[in-house]
Amino acid sequence: EKVKGARLQEIIDLQMQHTAERTKRMEGGTFRVLVEGVSKKSTEKLRGRNSQNVVVVFPKGDVQIGQYVTVETHACTATALIGNVVNDLS
Repeated sequence: EKVKGARLQEIIDLQMQHTAERTKRMEGGTFRVLVEGVSKKSTEKLRGRNSQNVVVVFPKGDVQIGQYVTVETHACTATALIGNVVNDLS
C-alpha cells in the first residue's frame, strides 16, 4: 500500500505540473468562454470554460450563466485562467 500510494502521488504531481505549464502558456490570451456558474472562491466572480476546456474566472458584471463572453486573461493559477470580460457575445 505504501508503494502504491507513493506511485499514485508521483503521477498526480506530474499531472499538476503539466496542467500548470499548459495554463501558464495560455496566460495573456483572449478566449471565448461559456459561463458555467459562480466561482468556487468568490461570489463576486463567475467561472466558465474556454474551447480548450480550461477554467476561466472573471468578475460578474452583467454577465449571466449560459452566456458566451470574450475574456482577456492576465493571470493564472495552476488550474485556471483569470481575466476580465472584454466583449459580451450572447
